[in-house]
Amino acid sequence: MTFGDVEGRLVTYSSAQAIGFELCDSAREGCRFAPANVDANRVILPLVAADQRASRVRFCWGDSPLRNLSDGSGLPVGPFEIPIR
Repeated sequence: MTFGDVEGRLVTYSSAQAIGFELCDSAREGCRFAPANVDANRVILPLVAADQRASRVRFCWGDSPLRNLSDGSGLPVGPFEIPIR
């Protein structure tokens, strides 16, 4: 997925991967955390066989989410949920 409206590149803190991404199937409870690699203004979520049922991606979801993804100005990426096409 590509992010618009970012200042510079996306950056992670305290880890080489972005923390807080989940792949979800159609069931409300069917989510699992997924490794996310950052490349400039893109985040790449590698799919494995277990993820073939995933229908949506969400980031920073929950009451007190842990995240480490920001743009070049230091502003954190906010929570979102999007469908997988």
